Amino acid sequence: MPVSQKEKDEIAILANPDFGATVEDRQARFQKAKVVAGALNVVGMVNFFLLIFYPKPYALVTGLSIVLPFFIVSVMHIFNGLIKIDKVKGSAYPSTVYAVVYPAIGLGFRAVFDFQILSYDHFWLPAICITVGTLLILLATTLELSLKRPADWLTTLFVAAFIFVYAYGGVLNYNCFYDQSETETYMPEVLAKRERSGRGTSYYLELAPWGPRTERKEVKASRELYQALEVGDQVKISMRQGKMDIPWFEVSTR
Repeated sequence: MPVSQKEKDEIAILANPDFGATVEDRQARFQKAKVVAGALNVVGMVNFFLLIFYPKPYALVTGLSIVLPFFIVSVMHIFNGLIKIDKVKGSAYPSTVYAVVYPAIGLGFRAVFDFQILSYDHFWLPAICITVGTLLILLATTLELSLKRPADWLTTLFVAAFIFVYAYGGVLNYNCFYDQSETETYMPEVLAKRERSGRGTSYYLELAPWGPRTERKEVKASRELYQALEVGDQVKISMRQGKMDIPWFEVSTR
């Protein structure tokens, strides 16, 4: 009877001196790694659902999603390669894939949903630095990302994509939520309204030029705001410069 991948992994784990001096030590460490990875995945999933459905208190929920990846890297380093990022089908190695992927998605969702960005000119440098820096830390501290096989490159690209989503959400959250700059107010006219239906309904207002915007352009609107306004009404734009000099704005009634 052929040996399964799970059985092969368990044999390799119990034979690896990096995971303990004796077989009993390695077995105990293996069990502990499964518990720790499972707990991290639960935290990541809970954090994701809070980010999507109930982000309160906002600073705590978003802050957890920002801190969690660095904590996961530290834990993986402590376990010396016993805990993996990617989940390989049939593998015995514990994985933190849910703890890495879902908070990143949730943080990116919050940035898209909560903040309207006027210009991304000053966004790219910090986002790219965070993505590259975090990936280099993973390559230096995680045996999983050795780049010795084609599968390693695919895993690295997968991880890099979600690090960028994490960087996107983290940079914009910090820039907007912690912004204490002065507010500039504009009152442009609503030129048109549009709904877009898909899995959900999105609402848009086309506004006359205002402040730095010299052309008519659409902005996102909540359902309540969309229904409260008619073409020809004025809408309030509150613009701020951003903590990281990434200007953003909010749309509301007068």
